[in-house]
Amino acid sequence: MLSLNKKLFPLIALAVVLFFSLNASAPQKRAIIIDPLSHDSEFKSSAIEILHQSGYSIEYISSNNVTIQLLSDLPENYDLYVFRVHSTCINNRTWIFSGEKYQTNRYPILQLSDLIHKAR
Repeated sequence: MLSLNKKLFPLIALAVVLFFSLNASAPQKRAIIIDPLSHDSEFKSSAIEILHQSGYSIEYISSNNVTIQLLSDLPENYDLYVFRVHSTCINNRTWIFSGEKYQTNRYPILQLSDLIHKAR
């Protein structure tokens, strides 16, 4: 039963988000799925199908394309954002995981500002 709940939870959450976003006034609604966990093609196909049936055009960004830069500068021209990410809580702060491999020489200001860290 626990395994089934884990599979259904993302779809139920997506359905709830869609229900509350149906009043969007744009003629062509746009959604973006940000999914560094793209190994689950069942999620991808189900989410895309649900969004298409609800009238959305979809952009899907997966795996290594989910970078710190993308997460820092999210595009603003979407009606719905779906984030499928791992997260953790450290020192009462929620951290999300990107699909980008950690490199000590990348994003030094963000590292010094305590805004990004290597996953432990």
